[in-house]
Amino acid sequence: MSYKMEIVIRELPKTSNSIGKASIWHSHNERKKWRGLMEHAALFQKDPCWPIKKAILTCTRCSSSEPDVDNLYASFKFVIDGLVYARVIADDKPSVLDLKCKWEKAKKGFGYIKLLIEEVL
Repeated sequence: MSYKMEIVIRELPKTSNSIGKASIWHSHNERKKWRGLMEHAALFQKDPCWPIKKAILTCTRCSSSEPDVDNLYASFKFVIDGLVYARVIADDKPSVLDLKCKWEKAKKGFGYIKLLIEEVL
């Protein structure tokens, strides 16, 4: 049986439009924040077989406005890097990770993300 894990974070990652205009320190702080959030989210779900060697990752952004496709995928960059940093997945290369990103409507001010990580055997 393959391993499956779902993570819900009641915060939205920044889109590339908002990060692109910020200083390098802002980008560094965003990366650091998501590393910590992913480590914390995975802490109690840690599996002895981690890191997962091959996985399907479905990232869902629930927000009031729909981003375009490239910003949707880019908004999950630091989240995915955080999963690698927390040793949930082995790497974020295409040979290791099959990435799918989705968007769902949410009330303004109540945005969140959902991550579904499925191990591929």
